[in-house]
Amino acid sequence: MNPKKRTVFWLVFTLALISVLLLAWPLPTQAGPNLPPRKPQPAAQPPDDDDKDPTPNGAHIVLHVSSAPAGVWTIVQWQDTAGGWHDVESWSGALDDGIHKTWWLAPDLFGKGPFRWLVYQGERGKLVATSDPFYLPGTEGEKLRVEVSL
Repeated sequence: MNPKKRTVFWLVFTLALISVLLLAWPLPTQAGPNLPPRKPQPAAQPPDDDDKDPTPNGAHIVLHVSSAPAGVWTIVQWQDTAGGWHDVESWSGALDDGIHKTWWLAPDLFGKGPFRWLVYQGERGKLVATSDPFYLPGTEGEKLRVEVSL
């Protein structure tokens, strides 16, 4: 093979190899369609003959923070398939009663996960605790209690 043909061969080979590598390169992982709603709202069951008051037909997650100082802020995060954690935008806020934070969830979220809870000293202040990963409750009326210690 003469030098000119060899140069053309290696150039074509190199470009083909680069093209194959670029096509095989993994794309960034995006969140799936099963995220919690941004503003979870209780859905009411239609009243039947035995039950005059409609009641929410979902479940709850409850964070319990032992020895919580004043000003604690909490955020729930979900994990994507690549292992990255993302805030659930509307599942953040101060503790409800100084040691607990409760979020209601609709039945279509049952069993989803993993999720985790972050605890900050103040809104987006210093991170002081991270819960173990957990999956949302799987049945109506269930309360999943997640505990963290500060």
